[in-house]
Amino acid sequence: MKTEQHSNSFTLPHSISQEQITNAAKALGLQPALLATMLKDYGLIRSYGRTTNQAQLNQKPILTVLEASRLLGVSKRTIYRLLKDGSLPYHKNEDRTLLLRADIDHLLNQTT
Repeated sequence: MKTEQHSNSFTLPHSISQEQITNAAKALGLQPALLATMLKDYGLIRSYGRTTNQAQLNQKPILTVLEASRLLGVSKRTIYRLLKDGSLPYHKNEDRTLLLRADIDHLLNQTT
């Protein structure tokens, strides 16, 4: 994990898991999304809850559009086309589009 040194002499990770955000938010009495936004706005973290490691992507049961595009080696635009034409089912969670890994595997098995 890459880290960044700040003048206040503690080390912060560039990314943080969704679980870490949730736990910290509970301890502070905040909503997780609000805490994550605050940390990102102040440049304390670059991302949270997103996986870039290919091995981890292979094990995730639920993926974002970006994660699905990385997993399949295609652009986000291609994923959105598959969503639009109904080839790939999706679920909306607030403003995020989520895809089930099982649906991606099913699509891949149909095309091979």
